[in-house]
Amino acid sequence: MSKKSLPQELVENWKRQLRKGILELAALSSVAEEEVHGYALINRLKEYGIPVTSSTIYPILQRLTENNLIESRWAEFDQGHPRKYYRITEQGKLVLAELREEWRNFTNLINSLILKEKR
Repeated sequence: MSKKSLPQELVENWKRQLRKGILELAALSSVAEEEVHGYALINRLKEYGIPVTSSTIYPILQRLTENNLIESRWAEFDQGHPRKYYRITEQGKLVLAELREEWRNFTNLINSLILKEKR
């Protein structure tokens, strides 16, 4: 079993930190599209190439709920277990609009820096 080289380890760590930093925005954006349960949210994020597990997404959903950005409800089914569905709140919509604008500005600045384009 070979050990990862230091540069590869640094890159992997950087990628993990970057994903971690944007997961709440990605989750909030996804919940804004339509009411969704946790497992469906995990699959939706994976469809966009964002690998996430239940042990990651449920604490994020809890924080978003505690901050009144999303709310939840339980739905019962004839077969299977009840599911907890999440939807965005009015406050969540306002915050999401601001975060999207901040994301656009931030990514434009970072792209300029990385691509060495001066404003």
